[in-house]
Amino acid sequence: MPLTDTLTSARKLEESGVPPQQARVLSELFEQTAAAAQQDLKEFIAAEGQRTRSEFRAEMSAQESRLESKFEKAMRQQMLWFFAMQIAVVAATLTLVKFLF
Repeated sequence: MPLTDTLTSARKLEESGVPPQQARVLSELFEQTAAAAQQDLKEFIAAEGQRTRSEFRAEMSAQESRLESKFEKAMRQQMLWFFAMQIAVVAATLTLVKFLF
């Protein structure tokens, strides 16, 4: 599907005084240039999309690593708290047993 109407372009060029053969050639060149520019734009958009996806994945991976690190730290703190409470319960139980018997 042509990007420009080459026949209309050629007629407009002819109306402005350009010889018919030259007008047809110029119209075809305009069409080829427009098609090449569109292809270049498509390639640029695809490359930028790929670059953006790569940057996004890298950022998400880094964010995931930070969250995993925070989660592991919180789990360690919870486990320390749990075992400290267990030790306190055992110590309190031993103290009660000592005083009762």
